[in-house]
Amino acid sequence: MRINKLILITVDSLRADHLSCYGYHKLTSPNIDELARRSCVFYKCFSTSCFTYPSLISLHTSLYPSMWSPSINHIVPTIAVLLSKLGFTTIGIHSNPFLLRSPIPQGFELFIDILQGKILKHKVRKRNESKHRKAWKITFNEKLRRIEKYIKGSRILYRPLAFIYSYLVLTRGGDKANGESIVNYVLELFEKINEPFFIWMHFMDVHYRYNPPDDYLKEVHGKSISTLKRAWLYSKMKFAKLSESEKEAIVSLYDGAIRYVDKQIGSLVKFLKEHGVLNTTYLIITSDHGEEFGEHGDYGHFKPKLYNELLHVPLIIYGPGISTNEIRCTTSLIDLAPTILDLLGIKKATFMLGRSLKPIMEGVEEDRPAISEIKDLISYQDNRYKLIVNIKTGHKELYDLENDPREQNPITSSKLVKDYEEKVKKYLLMRSNMRKILFRESVRSRIKTLKLSRNV
Repeated sequence: MRINKLILITVDSLRADHLSCYGYHKLTSPNIDELARRSCVFYKCFSTSCFTYPSLISLHTSLYPSMWSPSINHIVPTIAVLLSKLGFTTIGIHSNPFLLRSPIPQGFELFIDILQGKILKHKVRKRNESKHRKAWKITFNEKLRRIEKYIKGSRILYRPLAFIYSYLVLTRGGDKANGESIVNYVLELFEKINEPFFIWMHFMDVHYRYNPPDDYLKEVHGKSISTLKRAWLYSKMKFAKLSESEKEAIVSLYDGAIRYVDKQIGSLVKFLKEHGVLNTTYLIITSDHGEEFGEHGDYGHFKPKLYNELLHVPLIIYGPGISTNEIRCTTSLIDLAPTILDLLGIKKATFMLGRSLKPIMEGVEEDRPAISEIKDLISYQDNRYKLIVNIKTGHKELYDLENDPREQNPITSSKLVKDYEEKVKKYLLMRSNMRKILFRESVRSRIKTLKLSRNV
């Protein structure tokens, strides 16, 4: 039986090793754990970048971040564009205003910003987007955020303003919608959704300024943390000057946010099960990137880095015909879009670089290197080694992930470094060629469109 229903869940900033089903020492994700026991779980999946925007571009297009540009937008379809053309109902639900400025809304019949209360129909996206930007700019919180960004280099000026801004954000309902509102919207909408459908839900609760309700925080931390203290901690994170007790509090707030999102995902799964839809729907849980807690000198994901606390993400795929399986080989989110299309019985688009993970899910042993990038940094990793290269300065770091999984002690072996440097060079050559191909195809497409319009 062909399945034509799929729900994709991405939890912003969720690092895999903080889920209990991935071996974390705290019980942060009992509902996800339960689903994972009946799913195909990828234990070594990595994002293509350490920031949301480039990572989600890759997730939805199966291109590496540096290959995409607005000029090729019309020839590189997203998952939603492909599925909408095939008659799928496509709905995206999130609370990240910056997603509206990306190509991601294309193809979604509804692209819903829960925080701003915007329900954007794809055909009028540009008009509504400008309204959204205007509404976003005039908020008092946004004015503070802009000042905060301007003085971020000055610790003396930054910290008190960051404290005030954080406190206002936390007491005024936050700068993102909570997971419950996102799930409730889906549940209210569900009976009106026609099959086939593709629903994408992007949760922001685990993103910086984690603000879990006390009940969920107590489950992982044993006690509450006041709003004043939360704001004080967040004002210090960017400069990474945290004591051990402050670090513990930050991590507990993060874990409490995971516990909260887990409850919301549990509510969604329960609803699908009660309505007899769960067993006929693919459900995928993943993330755009992780979060740093001092492993390499910083906190959050403010700075561009390619260490695995920022790249290692969960990937759990549940659905009819999918066997319970634990995948231990290296994989990448570049392969997620082709996998989604393959599960739905649809051929991937021409320019998608990834390959479906379905053969691996069915037992084929295949190690796929994970390539990640941000600005001048590129990382290449397989099941054993990982090389991080700064292509501008030439600085290189090679790690033995088997013996040094936290990437603390770079290997000095010149032969190994050279071998992996060659792999990076091959990728750079492929990237350069792909950019040229995409540019040529983009120009040809626009010329063709122009000629057709003139003939009409």
